[in-house]
Amino acid sequence: IYSDYDADGVTSCSVLTLMLRSLGLNPIAYFPDRRREGYGLNQAAIAGIAAEGVNLLISTDCGANAVAEVEAALAAGMDVIVTDHHTVITELPVAAIALNPHNPGEGYPFPDLAGVGVAYKLAEAVLLEAESPDAIEAESLLDLVALGTVADVVPLRDENRMFVLEGLRRMNAGSRPAMKALINAARLNAGEITSTDLGYRLGPRVNAAGRMDDARIAYRLLTGDDPVANDRLALELEELNRKRQQATRNVLAAAREFATANGPVFAYGDDWHPGVIGLVAGRLAEANGRPAFVASVRDGVAQGSARSPEGFSVVAALSACAHILDRHGGHPRAGGFTLAGWRLDEFAAALRELWTKAGAPSAKPVIEADCRIRPESISWDTLQLVQDLEPYGQGFPAPLFAISGLRLAERRTVGGDHSHLRPVFAGLPPDLSAIWFGGGAHVGALTPGHDYDIAFRLAKSTYQGQTRLDMLIEDVRAAG
Repeated sequence: IYSDYDADGVTSCSVLTLMLRSLGLNPIAYFPDRRREGYGLNQAAIAGIAAEGVNLLISTDCGANAVAEVEAALAAGMDVIVTDHHTVITELPVAAIALNPHNPGEGYPFPDLAGVGVAYKLAEAVLLEAESPDAIEAESLLDLVALGTVADVVPLRDENRMFVLEGLRRMNAGSRPAMKALINAARLNAGEITSTDLGYRLGPRVNAAGRMDDARIAYRLLTGDDPVANDRLALELEELNRKRQQATRNVLAAAREFATANGPVFAYGDDWHPGVIGLVAGRLAEANGRPAFVASVRDGVAQGSARSPEGFSVVAALSACAHILDRHGGHPRAGGFTLAGWRLDEFAAALRELWTKAGAPSAKPVIEADCRIRPESISWDTLQLVQDLEPYGQGFPAPLFAISGLRLAERRTVGGDHSHLRPVFAGLPPDLSAIWFGGGAHVGALTPGHDYDIAFRLAKSTYQGQTRLDMLIEDVRAAG
């Protein structure tokens, strides 16, 4: 099983591994090294896999456009099944089986499956045909499917929504020891895991393995059943996630210097950690309301990631620049690319030209609240109404509330690097705790005694045994 190294890829590989093990097989999992090999299938790895005597190669969350690599695998005598969900640019050889809702002419009714959703469909089909008394039930894998689906930020509707609903139910029932270890290490409450926890607490920890070290750390955890080993691996992911957070802060600070008033944000630097450039691109795109292309240059090769708001297709832009790039692929809103370092300026100029031709505006992002709410209406009952609509995610976000004209009483930065802001507003319920994650940079712009409009979401958290009602602030502006 040749897999991508992100949370979607790791859960995809885990789903197929557990399915095959239940049928008496012992599959080999291969994750390319992010820094040395980059994303996707590569011919050197395939040659090594063939030398091991492998006769069936299954890709997960990669391979949609790996024509030469698939041909090499076929030539080496392997059967090939590609499971992927990325945009198809060129069709694979007919001798390979390509499972992808974006294949030309594909009639599958739901196109927005994550990679783990496609892998699950393969596992489900095999298990339906299996005649082994030891075969697992396909539905037992849905906790992994839920984790990968939310972590990959695919639209949380239709089939994806059902995957996450049932996956959370099973996760909260506590049936998988590996998930228990991951939940405990993340200091979450077992039995109360939400889609928000998948996206912001558990998913990043699984992602941290491939970003900062080796994806096999997360894979061994998710497919393991030894409680002692699971606890050790979960704590290892916890430490890698802390390193990921610090590396993200470092690269983001350097990349912000490249942001200009117009056009796509194009940032690059020598030896920026390749495991966090996608996160940085996402932060820059969100902050500037424009596409962001971020690359790390090492030994003359630039490896990059791109993110974009709605209205500008990353994969289309990369395809238009294929003559400059060595490799590329992705989705309309996210992608990856590799090119020679000396061609970075040429690439940046081509992107600016595409942006100009598209007539895409350079505008500050606009936050649209779902409804206004009175301070006295913020309560545990209101939170319960919000929770009744779970799960939330891409395409179905948690309700965003707005309050106008709140007076700021005080504010202070919190967190090890003072990156977060904890404001206190007059007139709010006394048991409400306000926090603005990432808002520490705005502390100087907020003046106690002045009135502000705020946009926020409601949530709850538990700290030192006490559960509190949280106001998660999205943005603040001066009232007027």
